[in-house]
Amino acid sequence: MGAMAMAVPVVRRHECASVYLIHAAGTFENGLGVVGKPLAGNLTDVLPSFAAVGLDSSAEYDATVAEGGQTMGDLIANLSSTCPEQKFILSGYSKGAMVVHATDLSDELKSHVCGISVFGDPDDAKGLAAGRGLADVWPIVDPVIGVNVAPFCNDGDAICDGGLDIATHLAYATDGSVTQAAAVLAAACA
Repeated sequence: MGAMAMAVPVVRRHECASVYLIHAAGTFENGLGVVGKPLAGNLTDVLPSFAAVGLDSSAEYDATVAEGGQTMGDLIANLSSTCPEQKFILSGYSKGAMVVHATDLSDELKSHVCGISVFGDPDDAKGLAAGRGLADVWPIVDPVIGVNVAPFCNDGDAICDGGLDIATHLAYATDGSVTQAAAVLAAACA
């Protein structure tokens, strides 16, 4: 699987859980990472049949984004073949948000994705990677911001908003963004 490998910190495991969170962690993070852990915890509280896994990150930026997108897509395909009724939530923090954008799915697999959340997304319109033109590219059928897609970019965030404040980029796990995302995702995936 190259530089990006799957970790297996499962929050709550059900054989063929109704909803499965796949979270791509940020740079130098492993497993669910600093944002994925509280997101999974919030979703565990509201979704009765739920499981979660995190994709590990490595320091190689461009290569891991492409590899991460491939890994995420392969995981969805494998889980869908085993559990055809399963729905997926895709999530990513920082570089992990770029992995979500880079996940190329068939229309059939996109129909299994019920919700997406990204935090501190470099592909955002004002983000560091805005030139890639992926701000509005989502691996889901009929993406609607606030309904089945929940993007979070704090004002002044140095990574997604063109600002100079790295502290705002590090705040998503504790500033209420995760709780808001879980509410949107739970409603979209219930």
